[in-house]
Amino acid sequence: MAKCEVLVVGAGPAGSVAALCCARAGLETVLLERFDGIGRHIERKIDSSPDFGLREVIEELGLKTENYVRSSRWHAPSGEAFTLRSRIGEYYFKRGPKEDSFEGNTVRKAVAAGCRLLIGTKAEAAVRSGDGFGMVVAAKGGEEVTFEPEVILVADGGGSFFHRQLGAEKRMVLGYGVTGKGFGSPDLSEVYFDPAILPGGYFFLVTCPDGTSSAGIVLDGARVDGSVERHFSAYLAKNPALAARLAEVENPFAGQGFLFGLERRLYGNVLLLGDAGGLMDPLMGYGMNPAILSGYAAGRHVTKALEEGNLALLEGYEREVSRRFRSFAPRMGRRVFDVMGTEDVERVISMARELGAKVEMDDLLDLKPGGLWRGFPIIARNLPWALGLLLRGIFIGVATK
Repeated sequence: MAKCEVLVVGAGPAGSVAALCCARAGLETVLLERFDGIGRHIERKIDSSPDFGLREVIEELGLKTENYVRSSRWHAPSGEAFTLRSRIGEYYFKRGPKEDSFEGNTVRKAVAAGCRLLIGTKAEAAVRSGDGFGMVVAAKGGEEVTFEPEVILVADGGGSFFHRQLGAEKRMVLGYGVTGKGFGSPDLSEVYFDPAILPGGYFFLVTCPDGTSSAGIVLDGARVDGSVERHFSAYLAKNPALAARLAEVENPFAGQGFLFGLERRLYGNVLLLGDAGGLMDPLMGYGMNPAILSGYAAGRHVTKALEEGNLALLEGYEREVSRRFRSFAPRMGRRVFDVMGTEDVERVISMARELGAKVEMDDLLDLKPGGLWRGFPIIARNLPWALGLLLRGIFIGVATK
């Protein structure tokens, strides 16, 4: 039996940030990672996420980023494109098993602050005790290890061990791509749409200042025909100019995520973070933003609750993540995106080009009166597509990718 104040399950982005916050606050923190090294759950790649509240956290904790861009280009199947230049930027993060990855760097900071790291340790069950959970049973090297924490932070992804106790229904999102050098410009992110080949998803391309690049696809798992790699190859075959840009490939990557809803992310003394809390963006599949921000929020609320000896204060975490991540717009945006065909995508890109020439897009996305009014004649001419376009979830999700 190992006692501690905080047990963090999973050393990905959410868990590593939470462990860093708790350790820096002086809490006795134990971090479990089921793989035999940090970042081994994912191949080397560049992830991106919009800067909605990230900057302050990144600067406070000294978190590692690779790039920050304010321009993105959206491509329609016909080749028509719209370039968005926004006040809201987009962060890039290096992921994977190398020491310079986001999670590798963050875990090192947490350990330096006093966190105890146990790799190759897989959480298997949480044991109820009163209104919460008193123990976590894990396996390490064929042996059973039992932890007795005051608070449990569950950050082991969309396939979390804790979900077995909740019975969450999930929708799978699949990804595949390649990482290499010099695929594009470090000043611009790119996203390509083609409902015929990329059902319910898109192709993305991002490049860092040192040339490290990732290009890949994100698809609705229920609509994949064959393997996700086949869709990736089919899209490049249809777009040879884009394929030619992927000359210096160093490694492929693949992964999966889950879209699901939970009534709560707080169960007694258990907090669900990032993908484990179902916080992944339902429209574009962003994971880094909710992972970092939920990890940071968990660290703050846990620190306050333990310092004041009142676990009821953990309810503040539930309120914060519900307010920040469980809004209606992205889920509605996902429904609209699911039914959009090629003509719809072409019309949305065309309308975005026209709007961009007449109104500041940031003003329109925020639905500020001036921006909305100046864009109204264009919007009115393009119903019903404009209804989907004006859903903040669609525009924010696509615009910042």
